[in-house]
Formats: sequence, structure tokens, C-alpha cells
Amino acid sequence: MEQGISLRPNLLIFNRFNFFVSNGLKLGPTIFSSWLSGGSIFGSFGPHQAFAIGGVNSVRGYGEGAIGCGQSCLVSKAELAFPLVYVILINIISNIIIVRYH
Repeated sequence: MEQGISLRPNLLIFNRFNFFVSNGLKLGPTIFSSWLSGGSIFGSFGPHQAFAIGGVNSVRGYGEGAIGCGQSCLVSKAELAFPLVYVILINIISNIIIVRYH
């Protein structure tokens, strides 16, 4: 939870809520992992405080904020990693993204 309160009435005032949940399960040499993150921001806030979707912390293969940004977001990811030749790992990635634009 983050809160921005201005000392002057013409500046930004906002409340921001974030959450993150992850879980992993080892199935022999294979590893299944999943995570869910999201949040919402209320009030008057600057564009740099919006939720950016994309980048290594949300959706791999896209630049930071390349998919979009918004006032609220929910990002879910599941990965299945298994050894190919005892050294190389292959990841099968699934992403579910919900963004609410203001």
C-alpha cells in the first residue's frame, strides 16, 4: 500500500495497492511455477505512477510498458521448465493480462 498526500492542494493525491503471489511445484526433473500480481491506483496521479505491463518482471519478450499501462492491472504467468540435455532448460510460458485504462 502506498499513499501520496500533498501539502499543497494543487498537487497529486493518490492511494496505490499492489499484490504478488507465487507458487512452485517440482514434478521429478520438471518444475511448474506460477505467479499472479496486480494492483490499482486511485486519485490523481502522474503517468509515471501508472502500472506498466511488459518487461522481464511481467511479460518476457516485450519492453517495459510496451504492452500497455493503466490505472489497474492483473498479470498471471505459468511456466513449465524441464531439462532437455541436463543443461538446457525449455520454458513454456503462458501469460494472462488484464489492464483497465483510465
